[in-house]
Amino acid sequence: MKKSGGVFTLSAGAAGLGIVIGAISAAFLYLIDWGQHAVWESGWIQFKYAPLLICSLGGILIGFCQRYLGDHPKNLHGAVEEIRKTGRLEYAHLPNGLISAFISLIFGASLGPEAAVVNLLGGLSTWASDKLKKLSSWLRIPESTPDRTLVHRLARRWPNVLAISIAVVIFIIGIKDLYGGGVLKLNEPFAWIDLLWSIPMALLGATGGALFLGLGRWMKQRLRFLKQKPVLRGVLSGCVLGLIACFLPMMLFSGQFYLQQVYEQAAILGFWMLLWIALARLFLINLLLESGWKGGQFFPLMFASVAFGLSIKNLFPFVPDSAAIFGTMAAMITIVLPKPIVVLIVMAIFFPPQYLGISAVGVGVVMFGDWLWKRIKERVVNKTNRFTNHSLVD
Repeated sequence: MKKSGGVFTLSAGAAGLGIVIGAISAAFLYLIDWGQHAVWESGWIQFKYAPLLICSLGGILIGFCQRYLGDHPKNLHGAVEEIRKTGRLEYAHLPNGLISAFISLIFGASLGPEAAVVNLLGGLSTWASDKLKKLSSWLRIPESTPDRTLVHRLARRWPNVLAISIAVVIFIIGIKDLYGGGVLKLNEPFAWIDLLWSIPMALLGATGGALFLGLGRWMKQRLRFLKQKPVLRGVLSGCVLGLIACFLPMMLFSGQFYLQQVYEQAAILGFWMLLWIALARLFLINLLLESGWKGGQFFPLMFASVAFGLSIKNLFPFVPDSAAIFGTMAAMITIVLPKPIVVLIVMAIFFPPQYLGISAVGVGVVMFGDWLWKRIKERVVNKTNRFTNHSLVD
């Protein structure tokens, strides 16, 4: 009886912590939304070059955050990797990271909130795990199952699993008003032929992803001289963002709420404008991340890939909208963030489910290309080694 009472207390503690984690994470997104409205909808900034002023001010604040709060939070890829390798996401610097991410996002960064949310959910879940471990010890609940398999590990850590599951459910319910309507609705219904068209569009999306990664390496080299000058680096990048946003307001924020607008106006914007929008977004994502602004790549890359895919459709009108958008998007994001399952889950959440097959084809094209490239490299290396060995013998 005493043991069952302890298990009940531990379950209640896990459920309570899960509710708190989910509520805090959802509240953070609402806080960002409120901050963006407060900064960008004030009457005194309704003039043409307001983005230049606001983004420059944001760059100064970001520079001070880098100097005094440190380089936090982790980017999306780094956070996911730490969770995968250690099962934890350290939370000591979580408040510092949330302040930096909040300032970045409300001052118009061409970045998304997903990196901050992953750090928040992961950090708070790790904190909850530590608290539940202490509670379990205090209640003297024995650890009965060894860590032999995944099932055993989950059974042993059931309080953590319970807390995280409840946190995710509360978080999804909590942000329903912000994202419940989805971020893009297509006029064309799904057709099976779209799956075939998604293959060439995926190849183009992969090319865009490779361009993004190359641009990131180039940016890292060019901004190396500003590494020890965070304030100057922040204000310069803020000025560039603000100046571009004066002429292309779609460059502000993460871009997911501009997706419908770009889709509906694609024919009016035309090939060159859509291509410029996509390239400008890829450029700004790299510039801001390298300059200390904090945010995620997922949503901005969605926006860039939609603009890029629709620019190609302007050249070839017979390409289906769904293939141009989702085939390109899935491939580009998978190249940049090589987590195929995560890519498909996120796209399933934010886009109509009937197009998930197109996304899966886009991801599959990238995975097959990666496998093929590795096999080719392996054969080239083996042939080179054999040739070298024969030369040495001769």
